[in-house]
Amino acid sequence: MPMKGRFPIRRTLQYLSQGNVVFKDSVKVMTVNYNTHGELGEGARFWGAGPGGCGDQEQ
Repeated sequence: MPMKGRFPIRRTLQYLSQGNVVFKDSVKVMTVNYNTHGELGEGARFWGAGPGGCGDQEQ
């Protein structure tokens, strides 16, 4: 899915909410971009690497 248009992050959150993110063994680096302006959201905290990996934290 291209990161174009007015709401690419909403589409990304929808994708991530569908299940755990599983990386291939060949993946060595993952980056997360965030904005330091405005009010803080919960998305980055939820999808951060917690016990067991991305998206594993209880809601």
